[in-house]
Amino acid sequence: MRHFFVLIFAILFFLTSAHAIDQPEWVSDEAWATPQIFKHEALLNKWQASKIILPNSVPYLVMCKASVGGDYDFFAKPDLQLKISFDQKQQFDFHYNNSSTVFFNFPGHHLNTGTRLSIGVVDNDLGRDDHIGSVKGIFHGEYPFILYSEFVQVSCYDFNKAQLEAWYNVISHSLEFQLSLVQQSIRVYKNLPDWGYQQTGIAEIVKTVNEMAALLSWDDPKLQPWIGLLEQLHQEWLASVEASVDEIVAKLPVSGSWVKTANDEVELRFDDMLCGDLAVKAYAGHSNVQLKPLLAQSKIHCVYVVEVKNISYKMFRVTHLPSWIGRMKHFSVLSPSGQSTELNILAVEGDGIETGKQTHYLQPDQVIKVAFIAKKPVASPLLLRLKTVRESAFLRVTSKPVSL
Repeated sequence: MRHFFVLIFAILFFLTSAHAIDQPEWVSDEAWATPQIFKHEALLNKWQASKIILPNSVPYLVMCKASVGGDYDFFAKPDLQLKISFDQKQQFDFHYNNSSTVFFNFPGHHLNTGTRLSIGVVDNDLGRDDHIGSVKGIFHGEYPFILYSEFVQVSCYDFNKAQLEAWYNVISHSLEFQLSLVQQSIRVYKNLPDWGYQQTGIAEIVKTVNEMAALLSWDDPKLQPWIGLLEQLHQEWLASVEASVDEIVAKLPVSGSWVKTANDEVELRFDDMLCGDLAVKAYAGHSNVQLKPLLAQSKIHCVYVVEVKNISYKMFRVTHLPSWIGRMKHFSVLSPSGQSTELNILAVEGDGIETGKQTHYLQPDQVIKVAFIAKKPVASPLLLRLKTVRESAFLRVTSKPVSL
């Protein structure tokens, strides 16, 4: 479980290399194209300022900028997935959340003269994927290489080894400065979705080391001391998170008890967890339409049911999409190691609740049942976390999955 938790954080903060010889263990072994560069604009400005034409040379690295047009998400910018293929053979996937302009890079030897490059772009919306557009063309050996269609434009730039080694020297100094800012004692923030991972400073070091691997390779001797240090920091972080989870569990009341939130607006009680056919039978008829594709996969996606009681003197709102219960708007299920998986409201049940509506109003003293579903399966659910901006309520998951 600990290794799985490391994997999740690795995917969140950087893309990784499938072809490297000695990848650190916290690097995903999924088939990403290459470690990614994050200081895109600075490196592209360097390309434009010092471009040297090298005839018949193969660049060490190619960086591309992809921009999409149109309005594909009512609540936010699109969560883009780019499917990139070379001569319809080797394919890489890149994912970016909440952005209409994204950057990606890959080894230069993938794009030779005569290579056909194809890029499809989709918006990973909740419950479904919306196709935005695609571009394709044959590379004729000249940079920048530009492809465009009605809604998608891609521009690619080349970098040779000498350019990248100079950039490596710049970011290695940046890494030394980042290390000086890392907290001596790693602190866990129980109310933050990532437990405060960003606040530790480790995430920025991970990005910088990943960028160095993009310029060199994971097995380059220059990177080994940094990789060893990151492994040590990750182990310390994981131990701190697991200790926090144990502390939370130890302080929880017995199963079936009502838990009052700090703002005295609601009380919460865990009711049940349904998986497999039980979940489908219970919620197929009155679930959130946009989440039905997840319910259809309930053999691996379980439904978590929570009782909600309005203990305030005024009514408050419960909405499906985006998911809100009064002032609570962040919901997740936690594993014993602290891995957090986002939850969305699938269905709302109770007296006065109308099936099919996306918004409900909970009167004082009224009790309803709210069913949540995760966008991806959770192997060992331990706690539910329901949080406002400033505080969290935790509920112990007591039922066992029927099938996972």
